[in-house]
Amino acid sequence: MPHDFTKYAKYHSLGIQGDLGPITFYTDQRGQTVWYLRAPPLNPPTPIQLVIRGRFEQAAANWRALTTAQRNEWLSLADECNLGITGYDLWTYFSIAHNFEGLTPLELRAGFTVARPPQV
Repeated sequence: MPHDFTKYAKYHSLGIQGDLGPITFYTDQRGQTVWYLRAPPLNPPTPIQLVIRGRFEQAAANWRALTTAQRNEWLSLADECNLGITGYDLWTYFSIAHNFEGLTPLELRAGFTVARPPQV
């Protein structure tokens, strides 16, 4: 007898999105949770996909290389500016976009500066 995972998820107040083990969950336009067995990709990643994934991997490695104080500054910047995203998300954006003109107003609003990420 198959299990109704969505019933259990709603019972435990879980809003599941994405992959959970071998199952993919998403919410349809009517607000109902839909699930299906995760399908492996049919084609290998393209060269541009590998480049983009590499940029995200390098941004994550640069984040891990920051000191705890520097990471906390980025986390505080996101909180102080009420952006609705984390400091890690900001770090990743500025690492990839390297658009520091957009960082200056955030620093002015928060009242402190943060370490600039290297371009990836």
